Amino acid sequence: MIGIERTPARSGNSNFVDYQTGWHIYNVDLTAQGGGANGNWLAEGNVAGFRVDAPWFKNGDNVHYDWARLTPANGNPVQITWNYSSGAPSQLVNLYLSASPDPNQDNEYQIAANVPASNRSYTWMGTGMAPGTYYIHANLNGAVSSSGPLNVNAAPVARIDAPSQFSGEDYAQAKLSAAWNGSNSTQFERTVNINPIQWTPSYLQTSATNNDPQVWWLDRDSTHAIDTSRYRYMSIRMWLQTPSSSPTSVFNAGPRMTWSQTANSDMQQTFLSFAPYNRWIPLSYDLPNAPLVLGTQGWTGYESTLRFDPHESDDQSGGRLPDFFRMDQSHLTSRSISGPSTLIRWSALQGNGSVDLFYDTDNSGYNGTQVASSVPLYNGSYAWNTSAVPNGVYYVYMIAHDSYNSSRVYSLVPLVVDHASPSTIFTDVPTNYWAVTYVNNMATRSIVSGYGQTDTSVMFRPGSSTTAGQLSKMITNSFGFAIDTSGGPHFSDVPTTQPFYPYIETLYNRGIVSGYADGTFRPGRGATRGQIAKMIALSGSQAYGWSLQNPATNTFADVPVGSTYFTYIETVYRHNQIISGYACGGPGEPCDGQQRPYFRPANSVTRAQLSKMLSNAIGAP
Repeated sequence: MIGIERTPARSGNSNFVDYQTGWHIYNVDLTAQGGGANGNWLAEGNVAGFRVDAPWFKNGDNVHYDWARLTPANGNPVQITWNYSSGAPSQLVNLYLSASPDPNQDNEYQIAANVPASNRSYTWMGTGMAPGTYYIHANLNGAVSSSGPLNVNAAPVARIDAPSQFSGEDYAQAKLSAAWNGSNSTQFERTVNINPIQWTPSYLQTSATNNDPQVWWLDRDSTHAIDTSRYRYMSIRMWLQTPSSSPTSVFNAGPRMTWSQTANSDMQQTFLSFAPYNRWIPLSYDLPNAPLVLGTQGWTGYESTLRFDPHESDDQSGGRLPDFFRMDQSHLTSRSISGPSTLIRWSALQGNGSVDLFYDTDNSGYNGTQVASSVPLYNGSYAWNTSAVPNGVYYVYMIAHDSYNSSRVYSLVPLVVDHASPSTIFTDVPTNYWAVTYVNNMATRSIVSGYGQTDTSVMFRPGSSTTAGQLSKMITNSFGFAIDTSGGPHFSDVPTTQPFYPYIETLYNRGIVSGYADGTFRPGRGATRGQIAKMIALSGSQAYGWSLQNPATNTFADVPVGSTYFTYIETVYRHNQIISGYACGGPGEPCDGQQRPYFRPANSVTRAQLSKMLSNAIGAP
């Protein structure tokens, strides 16, 4: 993920492998020499990069790759046996691995050659095979046979997405109230040597006018200076086009990050990195630990300038430049913080099974303290109560396992446990956000979730409106109602395949929601404050035994006695003020003799506001 240095210290090659036409499996022993290597695989320790060169000296050949696996030297042996009843003892058997049960077809990989037929068995280590169903084919002097299926288990493998360099508080969201996604010019205070710039909904696209294009998020902006003790991980997704003047170029020298506390005189720069062409590439920098090529101060204090150079000239003398480049999904994030509780998130990459979760302080050894055991792999998250964990910096790791295999992985970055701080569960809900406690409460109860991005960050979008469908799911989960779809579907626009179908049907069967006269529910419509008050009041009545309130006088100036939502609004107000109002005196809302507030029952509700309402409701039975 982090770009390799321009001049790596060492490199090495394995032996060459002859390739053949058609699909074949190639099993390469990386410890074997013979390819002109200047480094030995067994002596290298941790290897930082890996590549395949194929084929050499064959320009124009069309090559496809299906899968690749890097496996241990020893695996589980597969015992291959056969019957042999005639012929000379010297007759020899050749064994093949195939995806086809037909012994005459698709002999992709030779397992063994010239095995004496009289042996009647062969032990094959079977390492390196991708998960799937295979067949063993045997060939004896042209006579062929096939085994029954050999199933290679898809070992459970997962990636930890939180804590990660993408899961902390996002600087742009927290301090500028806007994402750095490249969708508009206001995200950059300055651009240099690029023109024209095209803004799309999700990225910017532009062309370089010389060999030093630059985009500046901050340009000596002390008002929005970055607190480097809090924000440290810079991530960017970038796409470079092959220069038209050099169509065979493979790499470009770049990109790099630049920052400063005042003017250009103290600019700090990271190393250049190689960047391949014609594909989206993710870049990630841990800025306090980024090696510098300019400046000695590093990432410290308050930085008022932040700049990114997408690429440099491929050839200083020739001046070859990409015709254009694209940028999106730029984040400057903090370390992930856990207050009283947080979410550990992961993505299941392969297989089935469960995960065990742990933490330690040294990011080594897989010998830490257990957090949870046997959590289903495809749950994707676990709410971790950290209230008993001392304040400190910890690494999370997981062991994924099934009946056959296990895998383990550490989080790439640590988690900071700070009991005095709210958690950073969503990148766009900073710890000083007014509704952060309510949002986090709903998230750790699995009542609300966010919007996953391709870089694994998760946004909550607290200012977005809530639809009737989303509300139905949140109400059902908040009050713990068992799913009940009996008699459904009851609405013409909510078929069984609609994502919110089970929740809408559940609330309909409980009499909490109803539809329109035309038989529709309209799950995509916005939900109003009055409608939400009704749903919460009826749900609280069924789940907690709340009594519906019908006082003689109204609490809110704009919700008179006997109005449509009067009883429900009064009920939720009188239960821990689940829903509160707005002080009178604003435009169109004059104060009466009792100075009563306004409720605004027809107003829409944001996701943050709804999180507060539901958090108060389920906390006040």
